[in-house]
Amino acid sequence: MPLNRMPGPHALKKPENNNQQQHVLASVHHESIFFGPLPPPEALGKYEGVLPGAADRIMTMAEKQAEHRQKLESKVVGYNTFNERLGMIPTFIVVISLMCFGGFLIYSNKNIPAGYLSTFAPCSM
Repeated sequence: MPLNRMPGPHALKKPENNNQQQHVLASVHHESIFFGPLPPPEALGKYEGVLPGAADRIMTMAEKQAEHRQKLESKVVGYNTFNERLGMIPTFIVVISLMCFGGFLIYSNKNIPAGYLSTFAPCSM
């Protein structure tokens, strides 16, 4: 859709006599952008003017959304902590098992494989 543009100075003609009137057309474009869950106070006032109680409903909606987001973030943090701890348990079991098996190999006079198992295997995990 083409924009309406004001004619340039070259497009305006001077009236040929004093009885003619000159008309100038101008358009103004106003754009408002806001970020966040709530509109600016001026917009809230306009909502309230159009629909009484709308500003209160918008505030309630923003409060419920913030509460919902906080609950989700709390759950995510809790699950991440649980998953990290859950991953540490099998790792601990594997490392202790390898060290015990290395100790058994040392007891059996198999020093080279025992040294490898008890030293390098736990470090590579």
